Amino acid sequence: RGGPPQVDDARFLMHASFGPTRSSLATLQGMSYQDWIRQQMQLPVELHREYYRRHVNPSFHATSKETGAPRGPCAKGSRWHNYAFTFKDVGKAIEVVGSSKILVDGVFRTDVESGSL
Repeated sequence: RGGPPQVDDARFLMHASFGPTRSSLATLQGMSYQDWIRQQMQLPVELHREYYRRHVNPSFHATSKETGAPRGPCAKGSRWHNYAFTFKDVGKAIEVVGSSKILVDGVFRTDVESGSL
C-alpha cells in the first residue's frame, strides 16, 4: 500500500472483485488484503450463470399475464434476436416503411437503423 489507503483499497477491489462499493471499502478498512481474500474464500460459492439466467432473460411461463406484451428495448425481461425473419415468414408480405421500419403482413416487426456495418 503506497498511496492514500482508500485509493489503494479501491484499486485492489477493482482487481479482486466486481469493483469497490462504500460497503466493501468499509469492510476492507483495517484489514489486510490477505485477510480479505481468506474471508472471501470462506463465503458460499455463487454461480454467475445461475444469476444471469434467473434475472436477465426470464423463461416463458404459460400462466404469465404479460405474455406477448411489448417491452421497451431496455426494459427488464426484454429479449433480443440476431434476426428479423423466420421460416414462418415465407410467403408473407414484407413491407419497408420509410428507411427503417419493417412490417410483416402489416404488423411492425423491427426497426433497422441505417448506417455502415
